[in-house]
Amino acid sequence: MPQGDAKYNILRSPSVFVGGSAFLLGMTGILTIASSRYAMSYPDTLLAKQSLFLAAGMLLMFVAALVPFRFYRKYAPILGGIGLLLLLTLPLFGVRVHGMLGWLRIGGVSLQPSEFMKAPFLLVLSLLLAKRETHEFRRFASGLLWMALWLIPVALQPDFGTAAIYFGVFVLLYFAVNGKLLYLALPLPAAFAAAVWFVYRHPYAWKRLSAFIDPGRDPQGSGWHALQFEMAVARGHVFGVKLGSAVWSNNYLPFPYNDSAFATLSETLGLAGAILVCGALAVLAFSLWRLGSSERLPRENRVFIIGAMLLLSFQSMVHISVNLCILPTTGLTMPFVSYGGSSLLGCFWLLGMVLSAGGEREENETIGKQTEDMPCGN
Repeated sequence: MPQGDAKYNILRSPSVFVGGSAFLLGMTGILTIASSRYAMSYPDTLLAKQSLFLAAGMLLMFVAALVPFRFYRKYAPILGGIGLLLLLTLPLFGVRVHGMLGWLRIGGVSLQPSEFMKAPFLLVLSLLLAKRETHEFRRFASGLLWMALWLIPVALQPDFGTAAIYFGVFVLLYFAVNGKLLYLALPLPAAFAAAVWFVYRHPYAWKRLSAFIDPGRDPQGSGWHALQFEMAVARGHVFGVKLGSAVWSNNYLPFPYNDSAFATLSETLGLAGAILVCGALAVLAFSLWRLGSSERLPRENRVFIIGAMLLLSFQSMVHISVNLCILPTTGLTMPFVSYGGSSLLGCFWLLGMVLSAGGEREENETIGKQTEDMPCGN
């Protein structure tokens, strides 16, 4: 193949767009922190940390991509077991932050297992749902059980937003592998009962629901966050405000560099910037879908890649919807954009495993090309 054609094929590779769009989103996250830095006590520290997290995340993605995906398949139970064990140790060794028992602190390093270990969770779930030889109900039940093992300790932290992501990804991925819709209806009563129980045990959840319906009823209390989301987004207009002049992000938005990242971006960059971020997310999702749609890949690889697309897209949509007041307020981060090492490194680790899964196609194609080039005869 001529060198020019090879370069052209590389530029058209979905892997390039996967890494490029993720890096662009990560840089947008740094801009988010810079925009809200004037209201924080140690802004330069957060900027330096997030920049370091982004560099480490890109390195982690490349290293994880070099590991053959057959290694991940072979040791999936161990990786998933480690993640589940970290979640189960939180009641004993976890640290409570903003009322949520979701972090482990080792020395001076904090780790949020529910964010960082999403890749092993998805890996095991994909392998369970990708089995064709298994009876359909057994395949559904095994995936449901694995999801529940992760969802329950996360919901007890309590982190209902992340628990909803786990449940939603399971439903979407099972639907994507041509699962039976009748089976998907089975866990709905339990999910509804769990949601009612959560609202009953945590009065703030009911206040958030009522504020979502009518934020003006309690503007200084439960409706405060929703109203500030609206003001921040509206103030951005088309092209945003000057960096450092984001009044609502600097003074009123709750956690402007994390839970309110999209609203902060909307105020700073305006509608144009918000469209750019959504466009980068769309490019990432389309690239993952294109990579996972290749028939040359083993079924397990394709299911895992599609699962990664669903997880990242679903969580991003929920975060954006909350910041646009389309959904009730939750403390859910935006992948690659929100501040936090656990979330950023976990997302890049997931993409590295995705690139490894997609790389087996290139290996198979190389073997096939070498076979075609072999001379006939002995």
